[in-house]
Amino acid sequence: MCSVCKKIRNAEGEWTSVDLYLRDHTNADVSHGLRPDCAKKYHSPN
Repeated sequence: MCSVCKKIRNAEGEWTSVDLYLRDHTNADVSHGLRPDCAKKYHSPN
């Protein structure tokens, strides 16, 4: 797993997002959300 972007390398050596990797290799159903602290940091007017 890349320590910067958090993508993971699959068996073919290609980089993919962790959520897609989990979906393809487990029974996990991944959904997305936005933590309140991140919303403030990235979506607030400066």
